[in-house]
Amino acid sequence: MNVPLELLANMEFPPLGATVARGEQLTAFGWALAGTGLKEISFWLGEKQIARAALGCPRPDVAAIHPEYPDSEHAGFEANLLLSTLGRNEVVAKFIANDGETATVPIPLTVVPDTSTEAHARSVAPRSPCKAMPPLQLMEDQNRVGPPPKRGVLAGSPAVLVRSREPAVPVETTPTEQQNRGSVICNADPVSDGVVTGWGCDITDPDRPAELIVAVDGRTVGRVACDQAREQAPEGLNGATSRLRGFRYEIPETFRDGQPHTIVLRDRNGFPVPFSAPDGSQETEFRFSLLRGSEIEGFVDGLVAGGIAGWAVRRDLATGHFSGGVELLVICNDEPIGRITADRFRPDVGEAKRCEPNVGFNFQPPPRFRTGRSFVFSFRVLPENTELHRSPFATSFPTIDMVSSLHALHEVAQKLCTEVWALERQVQQMISAGPYTVREYDGWARRCLTSLQAAVTMRRQEPPASVGRKAVKEPPTVSVVMPTFKPKLAELKAAVESVLAQSFRNWELLIVDDCSRSAELTAYLRAVAAADSRIKVMRHATNKGISAATNTAIAKASGDYVALFDHDDLLVDVALEVMVDAARRTGAALLYSDEDKIDEHGHFSEPHFKPDWNWRLLLGMNYLCHLTMVEGGVLREVGPLRSTLDGAQDHDLFLRVAEVLEPTRIHHVPEVLYHWRKSGSSTASSAKAKPYTVKAGIGAVREHLARRGFSGARVSAINGLTLYSVDWRFDEEPSVVVIIPFRDQAEVTRKCLDRLLANTDYGNFRIVLVDNWSQKPETQAFCAEVAASPGVSVMRVEEKFNFSRLNNQAVAANPAEYYVFLNNDVFATQRNWLRVMVDEALAEPKVGIVGPKLTYPNGTLQHGGIVLGVGGIAEHVFKGHGLNDPGYVGRAFVTQQYSAVTAACMLCRADVFAFIGGFDEIDLSVAFNDVDLCLKAGQAGYKVVWTAEVTAEHHESLSRGVDVELSSRARFFHEHQVMLKRWGQVLSNDPFYNKNFSRLGGMFKELLDPPQPLL
Repeated sequence: MNVPLELLANMEFPPLGATVARGEQLTAFGWALAGTGLKEISFWLGEKQIARAALGCPRPDVAAIHPEYPDSEHAGFEANLLLSTLGRNEVVAKFIANDGETATVPIPLTVVPDTSTEAHARSVAPRSPCKAMPPLQLMEDQNRVGPPPKRGVLAGSPAVLVRSREPAVPVETTPTEQQNRGSVICNADPVSDGVVTGWGCDITDPDRPAELIVAVDGRTVGRVACDQAREQAPEGLNGATSRLRGFRYEIPETFRDGQPHTIVLRDRNGFPVPFSAPDGSQETEFRFSLLRGSEIEGFVDGLVAGGIAGWAVRRDLATGHFSGGVELLVICNDEPIGRITADRFRPDVGEAKRCEPNVGFNFQPPPRFRTGRSFVFSFRVLPENTELHRSPFATSFPTIDMVSSLHALHEVAQKLCTEVWALERQVQQMISAGPYTVREYDGWARRCLTSLQAAVTMRRQEPPASVGRKAVKEPPTVSVVMPTFKPKLAELKAAVESVLAQSFRNWELLIVDDCSRSAELTAYLRAVAAADSRIKVMRHATNKGISAATNTAIAKASGDYVALFDHDDLLVDVALEVMVDAARRTGAALLYSDEDKIDEHGHFSEPHFKPDWNWRLLLGMNYLCHLTMVEGGVLREVGPLRSTLDGAQDHDLFLRVAEVLEPTRIHHVPEVLYHWRKSGSSTASSAKAKPYTVKAGIGAVREHLARRGFSGARVSAINGLTLYSVDWRFDEEPSVVVIIPFRDQAEVTRKCLDRLLANTDYGNFRIVLVDNWSQKPETQAFCAEVAASPGVSVMRVEEKFNFSRLNNQAVAANPAEYYVFLNNDVFATQRNWLRVMVDEALAEPKVGIVGPKLTYPNGTLQHGGIVLGVGGIAEHVFKGHGLNDPGYVGRAFVTQQYSAVTAACMLCRADVFAFIGGFDEIDLSVAFNDVDLCLKAGQAGYKVVWTAEVTAEHHESLSRGVDVELSSRARFFHEHQVMLKRWGQVLSNDPFYNKNFSRLGGMFKELLDPPQPLL
């Protein structure tokens, strides 16, 4: 062909001889320049024009190479080709300059049927550099369009070069132009530490250093001159290139991201420079992947479980983040003897470094080192060759005879552990939880008050409380607001007197008479206000309702805090002092205490011992209730109480306050500071005494959710009580994998599977049955049968039973957005079970784990969440309760946050599971692994939610009791001790239980004796 010197054309895609699918659109692109400007670029198949290119695409990389062309900034072009004739197609690209000069480039293409496995145009549609997209990659083994090669890791180097053998698309040139272009040859060495080195030479001008243009991912990033000396000249080029032929180019830091990139070198005229590969082939690009600059931290701990244990992490110098999976080379006597990966579970390191916990290792030496002699082992990180701390490490390993003796000693130790565990259980059964229960509460309450008063007296002797570094010197003022309407005068007087008796004196009491029309009441209010200037009385001329009356009082309040107080209730005499002290110590803006009820005879009953802040529980009930104290500025920010929600005005207020406060500014005071009057007309006596409160509560929750962006959520009352259910009604269906480990028990597993398939209305889920070394023929037949079912697969693991490991392996082999860990004896009973659990996870970004309500076959409750510390480690809530039993203060009916849920049926976010390191398969192979997983999630800042909206049937044995098999007691004792050591402080302070309950007796029943001053 005839190409004039003034016209430069480069066809970048498609490559010569590419294979494309019939009927698929193919994008052709490249760049072209002409001295007089380009008029047209068209594509021809024989005598038929099949496409015309769009001109003027931005190409800053071309402009950097050819600044002498005025149009080089927009030298790009692209066209869409559509080929339908099978076989070889001779496509020709025709370039026409404004002065009439033309050039043509032949592009032979092979068209195959679109069903052919060789046609990849659909899956890897080419993207033009004109749109700043990465170029299409070619398969290495064939000259056809295909997916890019997989990225790997080259041993001994943090970088990877993956070569794609795409031949350069030549533009036919005249000898004159070839001479003008120059003949540049070069070769690049493997990337090392992010540096490309090699040599280059312009054989037409060997005395002049060749200059190469560097482009990464189609974008020009720099230039490099071949001006460094090389000890050896390439074969056949000695003499002509005896000087100035080496080059060194450091890849920019922005490409150290662990992702695949492509680097291309071009000569000064923009033509790709062919690289000489070691096998003699010609290449025009290198694919590479670089890691950021990093440093290694690690330690050799010593002998653990018959091997040398330790840990290693790699710290990203740019971000400061730590990561595991470090490769280690083990050397003894200058000889490599093993290669291991630091990926074992080490929660201690994960917590200390705030990274994933899979960073440990345990090197088991070859048998030749188990001689009883001492050896020195060196642990070096690859590829950095960095040695760990305490390496080299000298030790010896016992002989086979010594190991036999140690096994015998281990059996004795296991027996002792079994006996100790059995003794501990017997002693625990003998220990009394105390003489007081929730039903015998009155005596406990009186003892607790005495203890509390003594503790407050002692605290007054301490230095002033502080929030952060700033001490609070002046006591704040608390405005106690009390709306009243036709009260029993004796009860009102008792309420006022409980305020007058407060040990904290810096208060004001604002009473609003909402048009009671009682002369006796009016006279009393005037008298009490005249007797104490801290009492202010206001009156409404008409009855406006409790919200309006409360708002009138708040508008006149001058205090730093506002406390809400009903006209017939009582405050404990140290209530305000305890609340103010807690506010000073914590900086909280919303505080709430525990409460109880008092009857007309002064008898205390029905204590409400509350959990710490629990937003999900607040959606289901107003568990804050009394005594609540809110910072005045926050109260003004959220606005007044709303009369349209009278009956649930406090619930609505607390929800609105929660919208503007961080959870750290909401504080629970675990002391009974408020006595709620129990009378025939009060809400305290019956949740159904004021039916309008139910409707108002539904409105408060519904409007709160709408303000938070959940306008589609549906709120309904539960059994006509002031307890509420939320149906989130999300449309998203993230992918879910249900993992079911089993060993034999084919019929039980079949029933579990059949119930899942029949009772799941969620679309985007798969089931993975993990066969843990089943032996029975009927199980093998079952596996073969179900493996052919759509959406069901069987994964066989031939190892000793390890619940944690089975689930971890299933997760690793089955990518998804969520996982459900399910026992094979749990049977789904409602079609929306998975939809509800996923919705709970979607409702809040910080929800990481969700568990359902589980029942025994007889219909009683088996799992209603997990409380920590009860019975030693943890216990299921409301075990044995009937399904119609609301449980303590209605909590068995209401979805809420707990510290843990059981893995008999547990949904977990995949990214959370990976971040916290999954189940502990080293120390918690059978027991407590679910509690441990939940506590790790909580420690990482994620929430665990138990939903009362899903019920499934769990066929766990009702008669098994608390004991385990005799043969497993030693293992159970070990796992028990692991939990105590790892989580001891957390186990004794479950934020979703209450410190006033005993950990020895039944949950929500027995109380601590003697009561402790819990401030």
